[in-house]
Amino acid sequence: MKFTEYESIDLKNKVILITGANAGLGYESALFFASKGATVIGGVRSLKRGEQAKSRILNLVPTASIHFLECDLSNSKSIEIFASKVIESFPPIDILLNNAGIMAVPFELTIDHYESQFGVNHLGHFRLTSLLFNHLNHKARIVNVSSMAHMQGTLDLNDPHYSKRPYQSFKAYAQSKLANLLFTHELNQRLKNDVREIMALSAHPGVAMTSLFDKVETASWMRIIKPIFGFFAASAKQGSYSLIVASLDPNSKPDLFYGPQSMKKNEVTTNTKMSILAHDVYLQKGLWDLSNQQCHLNFLEN
Repeated sequence: MKFTEYESIDLKNKVILITGANAGLGYESALFFASKGATVIGGVRSLKRGEQAKSRILNLVPTASIHFLECDLSNSKSIEIFASKVIESFPPIDILLNNAGIMAVPFELTIDHYESQFGVNHLGHFRLTSLLFNHLNHKARIVNVSSMAHMQGTLDLNDPHYSKRPYQSFKAYAQSKLANLLFTHELNQRLKNDVREIMALSAHPGVAMTSLFDKVETASWMRIIKPIFGFFAASAKQGSYSLIVASLDPNSKPDLFYGPQSMKKNEVTTNTKMSILAHDVYLQKGLWDLSNQQCHLNFLEN
């Protein structure tokens, strides 16, 4: 699929919510959607950075309908307040783009006592999706942003927060990205019982130079290879293409995994390789049950 096919699309009647919309993939996606007439809601950890991003978008697209609200995915209360404001202030959502994330950071627990990467990258979006679920439009689309790093991921349902096993920052990141795919698959299974025609999809940006690399653990191998990434990595704008196509592809089907066809090319494919573990139905259901238990929810329980 060529990204150019979407450049003339009209999104005037669409409401699109993006987490992490102030930088990187989220910013580029927000800019694109806003430029096509959509009402864009950005969930951001820092309102100051959100307002700066809003100003940049309005400078480029003066007519943009762009709104930034605080949403700290490491804090359940912040997520709940954000979801309430969205439900009160905006029409039903057409596209929920669960994009925000952190990568290979030093070990830290969130305010809710989750390992930070599993907490932000997976549980934060699980909670947000559950809170916004009844505010999704009849044919809404949920796009969860994963990574090819999931190929190195495993999921320990008995120790997702590294309280027993040694912490490795990239392994924890890979676990959270595997969780994004498992969440997508299990969500689609449970959506079969919903009267609406909602579908969940996944996307990854390939090797794209985004703000994720600004916070990688300084002692990790990531610090060593980061300087050479600029020579072959795609830009954040190019990395956003797969997220945008996953959000808009009229021929999409549940569980597809969108990614770049090749580096620095404006083409997106659904033939992205996925690990065997991502298709493990035991892990899919186990993660769902664990997520509900950890978040004190009963989201789409059978």
